[in-house]
Amino acid sequence: MTDQGRGECVYLSDSWGVHDQRWCTALETLGFSVTRELTGNTHPTIPIITGPLTTTSPQLCDLPNPVIGLSWGFDLHELKASGHTAWLSRLDGIIVDSQPTWDIARNAGIPIDHIAMIPWGIDLGQFVPHREQSRDARLRILTLRAHEPLYRVETVIEAAKLLENMGCENELIIGNTGSLTNQLENLALELGLSNVSFIGKVAESDLPEFFNNADVYVSAAQTDGTSVTLLQAMSMKVPVVVSDSPGNISLLKATDNTQEANQVIDRGTLFQTNNATSLAHAILNIKSDQQVIDQQVNAAWEYVQTNANWNQNIERLLPLLGSR
Repeated sequence: MTDQGRGECVYLSDSWGVHDQRWCTALETLGFSVTRELTGNTHPTIPIITGPLTTTSPQLCDLPNPVIGLSWGFDLHELKASGHTAWLSRLDGIIVDSQPTWDIARNAGIPIDHIAMIPWGIDLGQFVPHREQSRDARLRILTLRAHEPLYRVETVIEAAKLLENMGCENELIIGNTGSLTNQLENLALELGLSNVSFIGKVAESDLPEFFNNADVYVSAAQTDGTSVTLLQAMSMKVPVVVSDSPGNISLLKATDNTQEANQVIDRGTLFQTNNATSLAHAILNIKSDQQVIDQQVNAAWEYVQTNANWNQNIERLLPLLGSR
């Protein structure tokens, strides 16, 4: 960062959640003066960063300003599924978080040098493994995704009940909130789930304690890019069980091309998306072979240390904005 900073940029989003705040903070850390409104007085040389792309108007690309798309992971998968990726080639640049989303951007016609691969990272100094033994035989299941249709939290609740029916005593801790919170609470009551706690939104500074006390972290999202809470769990060496969306497969079942046999590096367990039975069995499997689980959590931890340092990853944004 220079004394005078790097200039101005506009950040446009239809929300103001944790991810928005992290990106604006990152831009300011890099030396940009960030505004969140586009006005008639916005100079045409000032870059616009906008996302998620499912709520971004393609008409922004008609402006004289450089427009940088900020993918949230799920948005590119949804645009691909709906066949609405053609307009992406009109962007001056795009920020993606994983190889699957990079592939979608490239296939949409965006030049390679206009794509910045910036994995969503975490504060590695905050999420340090310090595992504690469970105080009883219950399996402690933690999930922290927003209570919105995309994240399929109901699948986790249904799986916890199936585990009870299988004789696996468990405690389900559900963080976050959203438009479906009341429905999810009612579902837990209807199923007669014995041990479930809705803990609401948790401050990031308090998350390590919840991870330390969890036996498994679960995400049932319909589609995903790089989930920050998943990275946090991996950094804390908590076994992870997640839906088999392309982003999760890319993250957890990577191929090591340095090995002669292209060995798959296993960093966690996948289950069939929207299938509570598949999730229940996947959770049970993490109890069956401790050696395999230890290998997974160690490989996951090593990946996060190398690839998910947020303070380093955001530097990759500069080639898109540095020359503005």
